[in-house]
Amino acid sequence: MHKINKGITLLNTFVIISSLIVTICGVCSFHNEHSYEIMNQYGQCIRIWGAEIYAHDSYFKAPIFIGSDFTVLVVVIPLLIISFRRLIINPLLTILQ
Repeated sequence: MHKINKGITLLNTFVIISSLIVTICGVCSFHNEHSYEIMNQYGQCIRIWGAEIYAHDSYFKAPIFIGSDFTVLVVVIPLLIISFRRLIINPLLTILQ
């Protein structure tokens, strides 16, 4: 019976937990009442999101980033958990041993 390397187990656990923390913070930063306007270097007025971790991003970029965080939360993290579970069940599937 092959054992899983403890470093791989620790790294997978760290990636899953840190991804959860970051994406939950990103998804929870959907507050548009803190917006403000600034003037960019070209003289155009740009509306800034103004809240949470996307406080300095524009109204165009912040919802895209929040959508990306939601996708990571719904698709990527469950796939990470499934693959990590498979690694624990059958460690022969891994390249790194």
